[in-house]
Amino acid sequence: MPAVLCGASAVGVMSFGTTERESQRDIPTSDIVMVEEFARRVSLAVENARLFRQADELNRLEGRILATVSHELRTPLGGRAGVGADAGEAASCAGPR
Repeated sequence: MPAVLCGASAVGVMSFGTTERESQRDIPTSDIVMVEEFARRVSLAVENARLFRQADELNRLEGRILATVSHELRTPLGGRAGVGADAGEAASCAGPR
């Protein structure tokens, strides 16, 4: 029985069997309904785990971005101070326009 999410592709397969002595009996409809519901719930659990991992990764990346932005806001021109000074000197040497 495939474990499927809302018409999406299969996320897994479940297999059920019986013993040789019981293999000739018919499987009751109530058992089939129970197995289908179990497969649906397993599919939801797998999808929830996937979404949780994805959200966790996005939160980790967001933390890295916020740390970088925060650092840049505290020291916006820290490594670039020399560049601005050189540009100012070049403008003053060119004289008025």
